[in-house]
Amino acid sequence: MQLSLLLSCSCFYLVNSIATYQRKSAPPLLLVYETDAEQLATEASNFIFQQMNELQTRDAFDDNVEVVGTGEEWKGWGSKAKHVAQRLSSVDPERLVIVSDSRDVLLNNLNEESVEMFVKNYQTLTNNKKDAIVVGAESQCCVSAMTHAQPGDYINDDLTRTSVMACNSGEVGCQHRGEEYQRPWVEQMKKLAEEKEITSKNIYPNAGIIVGTAKNILNVYNVLNMQETEDDQALFTDLMLKQNNLIVMDHEQKLIGNNIWTDGMDGCIFEWNDNDGSFIHPQNKNSPALLHFQGKFYECYGKMANKLGYNGDMKRKLADAVPNNYQATVKYTQQLTLQHSMTLIEANNAVSQINSNKDALCTTIDHESTYASATCEDAFLEESPVNVNRLIRRLADDMVGAAERVIKLPITMEGDAEKEAELKSELENWAQSVPTNIANAANLHGGQSFQSSMTSPTKYKSSSSKHTLSIFFAIALCIPSISSLM
Repeated sequence: MQLSLLLSCSCFYLVNSIATYQRKSAPPLLLVYETDAEQLATEASNFIFQQMNELQTRDAFDDNVEVVGTGEEWKGWGSKAKHVAQRLSSVDPERLVIVSDSRDVLLNNLNEESVEMFVKNYQTLTNNKKDAIVVGAESQCCVSAMTHAQPGDYINDDLTRTSVMACNSGEVGCQHRGEEYQRPWVEQMKKLAEEKEITSKNIYPNAGIIVGTAKNILNVYNVLNMQETEDDQALFTDLMLKQNNLIVMDHEQKLIGNNIWTDGMDGCIFEWNDNDGSFIHPQNKNSPALLHFQGKFYECYGKMANKLGYNGDMKRKLADAVPNNYQATVKYTQQLTLQHSMTLIEANNAVSQINSNKDALCTTIDHESTYASATCEDAFLEESPVNVNRLIRRLADDMVGAAERVIKLPITMEGDAEKEAELKSELENWAQSVPTNIANAANLHGGQSFQSSMTSPTKYKSSSSKHTLSIFFAIALCIPSISSLM
C-alpha cells in the first residue's frame, strides 16, 4: 500500500515537473508586422518571409510564427501597436512574444538551440523586472518626431498621456529638424546610461523589434495609448525616460542586433561565423536571433542576406531607402516632358492615362534613383503661350487634326541632406538623358510613343503646376461658349 502510494506520488511529481519544464521552455510566438500582402511575395526581396517558411525556423518556434496586419490600412507606426494588440488579446498572457518589423529584419539562422538561448537571454535581461519588455538598442538618436518635442512632452509623471501627440516621422510637417532639436533627448539618454554604468555606445532605444510577455507588451501599449498616426519610437523613448523598469534595452545585442547605418558599410558590423552558420557581434561575440537594419540600411541587408543564402533585387530596396526619418532631408523638383504628335482629344486621353497610372510610373522613377524617393503630381497638357483667338480658330482642327503636344509630369525627389551632392548630380544626369526605364514607363502608362526629356533639378518649392493646369482648363472650357457666339 505504501509502495503503491509512493509510486503514485512519484509519477505525479514527475509528470508535473515535465509539464512545468515544457511550459518554461516553450518557444516564443513570433509576430511579424506587414500590412501589404505584395511584400510577402518572393520578388519583394523581403527575405524574412522566406526564412519564416523554412522548416528549421518553424521547428525552432514550434510553428508559432505569424504575420500580423496584412490587408489592414497603415496610417503610421501606431497602426502596428493597434494590430499587434488585437492579436495579443487572444494570446496566453504569460506567453513570450517577439514583435518584429518585416522589411528591414533578418532571422539569424535560427534553430531550436538558438531559440532556447534567446529565451535564457531574455530572462537574464528582465531579471527582477517582472513588468518589463525588451527593445533593441542602437547608437543613433533620434527619429524625426522627437525633434518636434521635448522629453516628458508625451507622458506625465503618473504615466498618463499628455495632450501632446507624437507626429508621424517623415511625413509632411514631421521631418527631422536637425541635431539641435534632438539634443535634449540625447542628453537625457546619455545621463540614463551613465546612471546605469552602461559602457556600450548602444544607448538609444529602437522600437522596430520588441520582446516580452503578451501581458507586458499590452500593458506598455495601454500606457502609451498611441494614435495610429503617432510615432511609436518617440513614445517608447519618453516612457523609458519616465519609468525604465517597464522598458529594458538590449545594450549588448544578445537578442536584437542593430547595425550602425550612419557609418555606411563600415557600420555593417556583424561577422559571419562559419562554425554555426550565423552572424556574431565583432566585440562581444553575441549572436542575436534577430538582425535589424534600421535607417533603411539595405546595402548591409543585402550583403548579410546573401550570406544566409538569399539573393534579391536590392536595387528595389535601395529605392525605398530614403527619406530617412532619422535625418534632415532635401528635396528637388523636376518635370518629365513628353512630346508626341496627336489630336487634342488623344492628348487629353494620354494625360488621363498617365494620371490613372501615376503611382506605377512614379514607382519606376523612384527605382531609378539611388539617393532619393519620388512623388509625382498630376500630369497636365501644356500649350504654347495662350492666344484665345488662335485657339478658337483652331478648335475644329484640334479636335481631329494632329499637332505636336506637350505633356508635363511634375516630380519631387527627396533624399537625405547628407547625400545632397550625389542626389543633385544624379538628377542633373537625368536632365541630360532620361533613363530608358523612365521613358519606357511613360510610353507604357501614357499609351503613346513619346519623346522624353527632363528639366534640370531645382531646390524644392511649392509647385505651380496645378495652377497652370487650372488656367489651361479654364480657357479650354470657355472655348465652346465663345465659339457659339461666332
